[in-house]
Parts: sequence; structure tokens; C-alpha cells
Amino acid sequence: MSAIRENAEDLRVSVEALLENQASYYKLWSFKVGMKSLTLLIQMMLFTLFGLMALLFLSTAAAFALGDVLGSTTQGFLVIGGFYVVLLIAAYLLREQINRPILRRFSDIFFAEGP
Repeated sequence: MSAIRENAEDLRVSVEALLENQASYYKLWSFKVGMKSLTLLIQMMLFTLFGLMALLFLSTAAAFALGDVLGSTTQGFLVIGGFYVVLLIAAYLLREQINRPILRRFSDIFFAEGP
């Protein structure tokens, strides 16, 4: 009877150790996935910020240059603005093709590196 009690106690201790190890593993795994997602998000935000700044200055320069060619700065800005409206409409029409790679990337991060 005492052998059964000792084996039961050993089993209880082993199960507790296993549960603690699994909890630690999942905690570490969630930290890894969270940090990978956060760094990817920060990188995307930085690239977007610097890209938009460059686009702003290049667009302003193009509008002034086009304004000199057309003889009116206002017309230069209107042409550049119209170009961006066309790009906006194209992006809206192609939104599914734009969203798919983003969703695939985040799905890879969260599900492909699971336990």
C-alpha cells in the first residue's frame, strides 16, 4: 500500500513539474510571438513614416515643377492631387490583393511557430 502511495505522490510531483514547464514554455512562446509582431509593426510604421515624408517632399517638388511647365502652380498641385486620387481608387479596388499578403505574414508569425 505504501508503494502505491509513493508512486501516486511521485506521479503528482511529476505532473506538477510538467504543468509548470508547459506554462513556462507557453509564456516564453507568447513573449517571442508578441515581440516578433511588435518589431514587425514598428518597422512597418517607421518605413511608412519615412516613405510618407519622402513622398510629401517629392510631390511638392513635382507640383511646383509641373506648375512652372503649365504656367500655374495651382494647376500643378491639382494634377498631382488627381494622380493621388487615381492611386487611391486603384488601391481601393485592389484591397483584397493588398490584404492577403499582410494576413498571411501575421498568420505565419502566430500559427506556424506554435508549440
